Amino acid sequence: MAFDAEGARLFSVSDDRDSALFFAGRARELGVFRDALALVAGKQATVFRIFQGAPGAGKTSLANRLRESHEADLALIEVHERDLATPDALLKRIRRGIVQGSATTGRALEGAGVLAALLRRDSATEAIEGATAGKLLERTRLALHVDEAQVLGEGQAETLRWLHTGGLELPVVCLFTGLSHTKRTLSGIRGLSRLADVAEINVGRMTRAECCESTDQVFDRFGAVGGPWERRMAADVVAEESYGWPQHLFCAQRALCAGLGPAEGTIERLDFDAVREQTARARSRYYVGRVDSAPLKGRMPLVRAVAAQAITEAASDELDVADITAALVEGDDFRGQRRYANVDADQFANAMIEKGILAFDQDDQVAIPIPSMATWLGVPPRQR
Repeated sequence: MAFDAEGARLFSVSDDRDSALFFAGRARELGVFRDALALVAGKQATVFRIFQGAPGAGKTSLANRLRESHEADLALIEVHERDLATPDALLKRIRRGIVQGSATTGRALEGAGVLAALLRRDSATEAIEGATAGKLLERTRLALHVDEAQVLGEGQAETLRWLHTGGLELPVVCLFTGLSHTKRTLSGIRGLSRLADVAEINVGRMTRAECCESTDQVFDRFGAVGGPWERRMAADVVAEESYGWPQHLFCAQRALCAGLGPAEGTIERLDFDAVREQTARARSRYYVGRVDSAPLKGRMPLVRAVAAQAITEAASDELDVADITAALVEGDDFRGQRRYANVDADQFANAMIEKGILAFDQDDQVAIPIPSMATWLGVPPRQR
């Protein structure tokens, strides 16, 4: 295959980090989803699965991968916050998703008689009755994907409870993706407090081998020229610069493709210093973007102090980031400084979590979830 210089160039300037173009790893997450499909097969039941993690962890690309890998036998429909206002609103969204989806999406439900029932009924109850009448649920494969699920609340409580108790009376996997406090948010909704432990998966960094596997796909896609040793050396550089974080991996691979152009696709001729420098600049821009909006903007010393203090505290059930923020603002280092005079501790604490600077890890401890961000923030190693 000849080197695709134009394809490599276009990828080097792409901002589509949510695609599953060079997907690798996530075997655990993929397995959890497959197991959930098997668990509900043929039953009038809904199971919830939550994939949560910091910004840039690859949650959306994971959902896209699930859609692609199950395209022939599963109807996976995007559901938004407004679609969960009432059970009937959800049912209407499912109908639209089937009509607007691919032919294979429709076939995933058509054989069970579900498609016709959902399309011709306006009432949730009537649609369910029509869908289940033929006892053909064994062939029904339906999944709902709710992104940014950390924003859900009491406005969606009725529909979520209805779903959770099998209201659709169809085999359904409801996949939520969101920030690292998504399960905490959902569990705080009345009627959802008993979500199973298996429902929660913390999506974090990739292994070095997974990063290299993804970069091998980049080489294959664009026809880069080089033997196994050259490919491995270049893939190792990309993995090192990514710190195992999907967002950084995407940036490093873009830098790699930018370098392949001048090298005419020959890996041996790559300028690895330039790849490293371009990736480092992209990382820095990404970090700045995390703190460059209100209420964090212009308050980097406080961001650093809150991050350092929060991750030295005890178990997260004893931690209130807002209290830490308030205490620091009142302390000697910040007292009297005009830029901290009007800090809203609750708002500031929420922003630290929403921006992914702080998160709850798999042990329910507060951590800085994005590799290398702690170094950028200047948090001492003993506190990470």
